Amino acid sequence: MRVCIPNAITPNQAVSLRSKIEYLSFEDPRLSKILTLVQNSCNASIDSPAYVRVECKKEGHPWHTDVGNTGHMSWCRYSARVLLNPQKHFTGGEFYFKDEPNTPIYGYRQLWVYDHISENTHFIASHKGQRSVLLMFFT
Repeated sequence: MRVCIPNAITPNQAVSLRSKIEYLSFEDPRLSKILTLVQNSCNASIDSPAYVRVECKKEGHPWHTDVGNTGHMSWCRYSARVLLNPQKHFTGGEFYFKDEPNTPIYGYRQLWVYDHISENTHFIASHKGQRSVLLMFFT
């Protein structure tokens, strides 16, 4: 399962969310619409140990699933991400799914929701500049 919802947040919401790299609460009012969109897409739960955070990881991420290549997040059933910076703010930072390794995804303000079938194994290239992503991991 993989769903893309364009314009899931407004530009102002993106600015607000990217203002600080941090863990957030699912009760944060800025997440209300996003959570509704996620829960309309799949049977995601915010029960513990689910979590949400804003991340800026300049070194990127190697190929992985969000249950963790070592199974450290085996509880994770669904993931969601929203790119919070327009592409003009950074270079690199491409997001790829394993089944489409030549199709980079940037997706500013797009909500991507996916489960952990092998096709949804993904990679994020390193970047320079300002690239923040809202990440959510659901039980």
